[in-house]
Amino acid sequence: QAGKRDWLAVGRAFISGPGDVVVGIAILLNVILSFGQQELEGRSNGMLIGAAARVDFGPTMSILRAASIAFTAFFAVELMLKLAVLRCSLFFDEDGQLEWFNIFDATIVALSLLDVAFLLVNQDASQFSVLRGFRVIRILRVLRVARTLKLFASLRVLVSATFASFFALFWSMVLLGVVMVMAALFLCQVVGDLIQDTSMDYEIRAWAYNYYGTSSRAAWTVFELTFSGGWPNYARPLVEKAGAGYAVFFGFYIAMVTFAMFRIITA
Repeated sequence: QAGKRDWLAVGRAFISGPGDVVVGIAILLNVILSFGQQELEGRSNGMLIGAAARVDFGPTMSILRAASIAFTAFFAVELMLKLAVLRCSLFFDEDGQLEWFNIFDATIVALSLLDVAFLLVNQDASQFSVLRGFRVIRILRVLRVARTLKLFASLRVLVSATFASFFALFWSMVLLGVVMVMAALFLCQVVGDLIQDTSMDYEIRAWAYNYYGTSSRAAWTVFELTFSGGWPNYARPLVEKAGAGYAVFFGFYIAMVTFAMFRIITA
């Protein structure tokens, strides 16, 4: 029993220390992978409307798809190891309160496994809108990286007060960057369905591709609408010609990010 307790103690120490760093790095690599995968999917959509040169991305997409499955397996193993070591304490704190963040993380792993299952069963699963939602939810795992910032606490103590404002600005930009990447990937995936919809006017499909068709185009557009103040130019065509549902997203994004988050950071 004593040996078992020692191993559990070692496991807890690893999970809260080096393990968190390894998982944080894996999450960042997974986001980069998702960005590249979405870029190629967007270019494929551009080929459908003649807005992009025809290139065979089949082999590259197969590699990226395999890497995505590997990351999902890694995160699933990570969750199982945590369950083996932490058990009920993974979802409940010392006071018996629910650990909502861990529950959220476990839910994302489950949805990712479901996404992989559909992908393995049907190679065209990426065309289903409901599965696009799973990939968007998977991007939210990047929020777990915030837990590794505690590793920099000792470093910040040693940093001069002269540079304190610079580091605060840096982390503020990191936070904004994470939010903008998630928004860009979400828009790229949703607009991908619009570009593929032959019942829509070619004009709006071409416009949507130019601004949101690939992950890089969407990221730049989101950067512009976030900082330029001219966000209606990037939102109104979609709202008026593609559907009022886009107004919900842009209204929420402008209110919570451009208005609220900016003012919190400024304060």
